[in-house]
Amino acid sequence: MIEMRPAKGILFDLGGTLLGEFAFDHQAGRRRLFESARNPRGVTMEEYAHIAQEYHTTVWADRDEHMIEVPVRSFWRMADERLGLAYDASPDEMEWEFWKTAATMSPEPGVAEALSNLTARELPLGVLSNSAFSGEVLTRELGRHDLAGCFKFVISSADYGIRKPHRSLFLTAAARLGIEPQDVWFIGDSPAHDIAGAKAAGMTAIAYSPNGDVSADPAPHAVLRHWDDLAPLLDAQGSSPQQ
Repeated sequence: MIEMRPAKGILFDLGGTLLGEFAFDHQAGRRRLFESARNPRGVTMEEYAHIAQEYHTTVWADRDEHMIEVPVRSFWRMADERLGLAYDASPDEMEWEFWKTAATMSPEPGVAEALSNLTARELPLGVLSNSAFSGEVLTRELGRHDLAGCFKFVISSADYGIRKPHRSLFLTAAARLGIEPQDVWFIGDSPAHDIAGAKAAGMTAIAYSPNGDVSADPAPHAVLRHWDDLAPLLDAQGSSPQQ
């Protein structure tokens, strides 16, 4: 384990860390929105799906390379104006309707107990996730599992237009916690997005890896194989919000 500073606050990745992503059915989400649209031109679902596939292969495929996020709302606006589709629902309602139709997620084992322990310690907590969906949608997903109240905020890359590992996202999240980056722990499952970005921002980077398979480049400061491991790690470092 690399030498670590005590935590005065903790940031978390969402998918694959707090919640396991068991499925995301883009096609089901698209169909749900398409069927609710006013469609004066009689556009088919196949036409809509073709535009979506074109967008995915020519725009979304380059998101990680350039660390730029493309919100789903941008695609919907483009596709709807191109095809003449319109909706009675608000953009917020559309985004949530798509998400809850497409996404199947469940808390990682032991995460609720770990978050309860952190709340008792009065450590400020936040979420920073790469997603084309807004932080509001991710908050609502956490709420489905009774976890949303644990966090001061939930940041999605869609909220700012850039993706992890961009250093600015991590520094913004630390500022919203009100804690200097060197006193923040970041816990995530992706070496390329979470560990690299946290270390670039000067944070303590903790890998969440139930199978123990962790990349050495970049090397995390520590590894959690189960959420039960977090409290002992904090105790060993003497972590508290007052330190």
